[in-house]
Amino acid sequence: MQSQVGRAYDAVVIGGGHAGIEAAWALGRLGHSVALVSFEPHRLGRMSCNPSIGGLAKGQLVREIDALGGLMGRLIDRTGIHFRMLNRRKGPAVHAPRAQADKRRYQQAATAALAALPGVTRMAGEVTEIVTEARGDARRVVGVRIAPVPWGRVTPGGAHSHAPRPPAGEEEIPGSPVEAPIEIATGVVIVTAGTFLGARLFTGLDPRPGGRRGEPPADPLSRCLAQLGLQLGRLKTGTPPRLRGNTIDFARLEAQPGEEPPPRFSHFDPAPVHNQVVCHLTRTNARTHRIIAGSLDGSPLFGGMIRGVGPRYCPSIEDKVVRFPDRRSHQIFLEPEGLKAEEIYPNGISTSLPESVQEAYVRSIEGLEEAEIIHPGYAVEYDFVLTSHVSATLAVDRVAGLYMAGQVNGTSGYEEAAAQGLVAGVNAAAELTGRDPFVLRRHEAYIGVLIDDLVTKIPTEPYRMFTSQSEFRLLLRQDNADLRLSDLGRERGLLSKEDGERVRARRARLAYHRGRLGAARLGRGQIAELARGAPDARLAGKDAGRSAEDLLRRPGVTVAALQAAGILDGVPSDDATTLEADVKYAGYVARQEREVAQRRDLEETPLPRWLRAEPPADLSREAREKILQHRPRTLGEASRIPGVTPCDVSLLAIRIRAGREGAAGAMRASGVLPEKSQE
Repeated sequence: MQSQVGRAYDAVVIGGGHAGIEAAWALGRLGHSVALVSFEPHRLGRMSCNPSIGGLAKGQLVREIDALGGLMGRLIDRTGIHFRMLNRRKGPAVHAPRAQADKRRYQQAATAALAALPGVTRMAGEVTEIVTEARGDARRVVGVRIAPVPWGRVTPGGAHSHAPRPPAGEEEIPGSPVEAPIEIATGVVIVTAGTFLGARLFTGLDPRPGGRRGEPPADPLSRCLAQLGLQLGRLKTGTPPRLRGNTIDFARLEAQPGEEPPPRFSHFDPAPVHNQVVCHLTRTNARTHRIIAGSLDGSPLFGGMIRGVGPRYCPSIEDKVVRFPDRRSHQIFLEPEGLKAEEIYPNGISTSLPESVQEAYVRSIEGLEEAEIIHPGYAVEYDFVLTSHVSATLAVDRVAGLYMAGQVNGTSGYEEAAAQGLVAGVNAAAELTGRDPFVLRRHEAYIGVLIDDLVTKIPTEPYRMFTSQSEFRLLLRQDNADLRLSDLGRERGLLSKEDGERVRARRARLAYHRGRLGAARLGRGQIAELARGAPDARLAGKDAGRSAEDLLRRPGVTVAALQAAGILDGVPSDDATTLEADVKYAGYVARQEREVAQRRDLEETPLPRWLRAEPPADLSREAREKILQHRPRTLGEASRIPGVTPCDVSLLAIRIRAGREGAAGAMRASGVLPEKSQE
């Protein structure tokens, strides 16, 4: 059928998950017209897996997204129902906020936020082709072809159907449906297709096409990306069965209440946050493991039907039983999916085993003996783009105007996807307006670590962010994300003037209180009072006359203890957290800042196109192959590619220097530059 010609948009975003909504949000906030195309544009930001945001390192990502002007932190604060700060007993570098969301309210809030942006049009459809045309040696995006949503597409597993309707009284904001094939003109496309590319779902040995429960795969788009020359790989992820809450015996389980006061994610949104539910903890047992071990002949994972590699740090329950035969039990966190939802998410038992086996092993677990499964767990295997094609801006190097963000780049998790979506959106806007690219470095943000890891190391399993992956984690704490990044968000136009003023006021407060700490000298009576509140600090009369800042550096002394002793009042809790970390870790932070300065030349030295296209013969063979594959933009990027040795980096630096000197000599010979001084 011939496509009709639709209107033109500055940008098209393919997919309405966490990456897609951040990309569309950034473009819309920056004044561009955006077509956000997804199967269900009235349900953006769906939580297909765990109904939570944040966690170890992921919480840092969300705080950074918010500090730059992104959406995720504001959404979870508005719709969260259970908040905690993880790793309180450890150092501030690994503190991380986490929250359970009311998942239906979260997607409603996300949809409403995008619907309120006048430049964003939400379209119900399937992008079947990214249209390009030749421009010299490369290709350039000029449009997309969109077909109606394929809900009626019949597959061997049956016809796809819509996901369940919302409860009465919870209205959805409709998008514009594509009634017939159309073509839209655009110069920029951001692919945020999640787990839908060439996707198959598995519950037992009966695979069926699908990107998630109740929704079809994006097969035509996967074929289109391959035809554009992008190399695709296969990955796998999965979910557990959802349980009916009123069939669980919570009285026998360990309660996991939220933390008071609940920690916030957004630095700017004034909406109050509240703990409204309690999570619970149970465990598998020997009987559970016997049921699973005896049913592996029905597992598509162990039967060889699934080729994609799953996430190492979030394996299925059958994988845990096989890999860790000596473990007597595994934890299961029972997490409500919403205030009105009957579904409970049993975090820790994702599976692709047959439904009958899922029911048997679930009912072997304490507190779940009578539990009913609302819908079974499943695995999804999908295509992803090998990130050797992707630059630090998330642009595809061989197709101008094409960007990739989220699970299509081989990551796992809502937070990793949202971070990429925001960066892709900002860079797409920069391309449209001729601004400099937006690239965060490893010492500036966990987002910088995430993207640098992706473009220098092709994921061999779904990539998950951990604090251990950052060599500068004391600089990249969750409590100082606004201080690190809000100026960039303001400069790019994502943050309002009022948001910028809030951060400037916070900087001023911190400087004021830091000055108070340095000026306050404690007498003997104050030392005695402080010792009662900080018994592990081993304070004595000889400490009289020391400044409060000196004493705060000691283990066991906290801002709270100083406040209890009447020494430092009027400090808001968020400021106290940052103030204490800045003082206690000042020496370590200074050391990391010196290391950043020492690396700066390496990080900022561009690798010329001629070196990327034809690496020198004196490099190792592996280094030449990896540079041709990844096309690193700087010496710093090249140094982090596996297989590129320090010797290779030194040789590249010599070639760059020689190339500069040769170019300068040619310019002098032509009279463009003056001759060198003879002195």
